[in-house]
Formats: sequence, structure tokens, C-alpha cells
Amino acid sequence: MALKKYDYLLFDIGGVLVELCGAPKILEWLGNRVSYEEMRSMWTHSDAVRSYEKGLISSEDFAERVVEELQFDISKERFLEEFVLFIKCLYPGMPELMKDLAEEYSLACLSNTNELHWKRMCDEFGFDKIIKKHFLSFRIGSMKPEQEIYRHVIDELSCEPCKILFFDDNRPNVDAAICAGMDAVHVKDFNDMKRKLHGMGIIHKY
Repeated sequence: MALKKYDYLLFDIGGVLVELCGAPKILEWLGNRVSYEEMRSMWTHSDAVRSYEKGLISSEDFAERVVEELQFDISKERFLEEFVLFIKCLYPGMPELMKDLAEEYSLACLSNTNELHWKRMCDEFGFDKIIKKHFLSFRIGSMKPEQEIYRHVIDELSCEPCKILFFDDNRPNVDAAICAGMDAVHVKDFNDMKRKLHGMGIIHKY
């Protein structure tokens, strides 16, 4: 058995524990005039998106601003109806894996997210019952990869940052966690995370 090196396992949510399905819709609203990577950059750097995921504006203001900013071919009302459905489902096997990990480690999540998506994850999928310690950008007022949000997590967990192992599917977020003193691993998705947990000796089958 591997020597236990970490006190906390810290997880991103979207793309790591929860499957997302918004990218095709965003590309459609953009008139399929940009590539996937260009779309992702536009969304990530959008002032409206960042303001919403920091909890600075309401859902209604977000819809109005993002439709105008990114010139989406959709009404703001229809946008909100579709946007909440960007959260598709928990990855199969995720609750069982978290239950197993919780026998040896304390678990927490750190996510750039918003009130609509968080409500759906809790109401429909019971996410807040699976992992009970949550660090959410819209509640903290900061978002990855800003150092402020990592310092907040470290302070709240009251442990040495090197005792925290973080998983994220966005490389800049991983790099920022490492700068904050955490150990961090870049993963492609839930299955890739399981492979890496296995490779580190944290789980023994996947």
C-alpha cells in the first residue's frame, strides 16, 4: 500500500466529475464561425461569463450581457433555458469512487461555476451530498486560475498546501495550483483521472 501523502483530494467539477454538453450549443450560437479552441477561449475570457461566475451579476443580467457580447444567435430567454442544461450528468461511477476515496481522504471540490449550474447539480444529481466541502467561484468572488481562490481554499482547509492534491482539466488552473503550493494533476476527463489515481497508488483498480 502506498504511503499516504495527502490529507485532501480536491477536484474540479465540470469535465472531471460531471459531464458537460454545452460546447456544441455555444458553437451553434456563434454560427459555427469559429473553431472549438477559439470558442473555448472566447467563453473563458468573456467579461459576462467571468462576472457571472464570480457572483457579481444576476442570471438575467448574465444572459443579456453574454448574448450581446458574443453575438449569439439566440434570445436571452432561450439562452438561459439552454444554459442550465449544459450540466449533463455525473460521470458513471463517480459517486462510488468518491465514497471509496472518502474512506482514506478528506474530499473537496473547487469549481468555476454559477448559481444555476450549482442548483441543478444539487437538486437533480445530489452532488452536494457526494462531496460536502465546496469551494465555488460564484460564492467566493474569485475564480481559477487567480491565486486568491487557491489561497482561500488553503486557509479554509487549514493544512499545508503540499497536503492537497488537486485535479483539473484546464492546464492553467493546474499550473496556478502548483504555484500556490499544492500538488496538482492535469486530467482529460473522469476516466483519465481514475487512471492517474491508480498510477499514484491512491486507488488500486479502475
